[in-house]
Amino acid sequence: MLSYTGTCVAWKPNGESFCVSTTNGELSFFNRNGSPLGETEGGRHFMIPAPPKARKKKAERLQSTHYFKNVCYSPCGKLLGAASTGKTVCFYNVDHQRIVATQYVTNNRSFEGVEVN
Repeated sequence: MLSYTGTCVAWKPNGESFCVSTTNGELSFFNRNGSPLGETEGGRHFMIPAPPKARKKKAERLQSTHYFKNVCYSPCGKLLGAASTGKTVCFYNVDHQRIVATQYVTNNRSFEGVEVN
């Protein structure tokens, strides 16, 4: 059961589970019968870059409005890419249930040639 409105759903390539993104910035994982799998991952603090201290309050306010708009599994099903409304793409390791990389995308930047370590 979701506590907030779902924004998108992605099925794992093997069809055994799926991920739901919600308006409060969480990623929730379920098996194909709808039972929760593990903990819900809160990703809201990854959605905008860390600001200077002078803008901290504004950043906290902005974080409360961002959520993952799109989610997609890698072909092997081990990684999940999640794009936020805050111009950030997060990569989530499904096996370890952790966000492993975050890429902030500016208005004039293409995804071509972006490498994630």
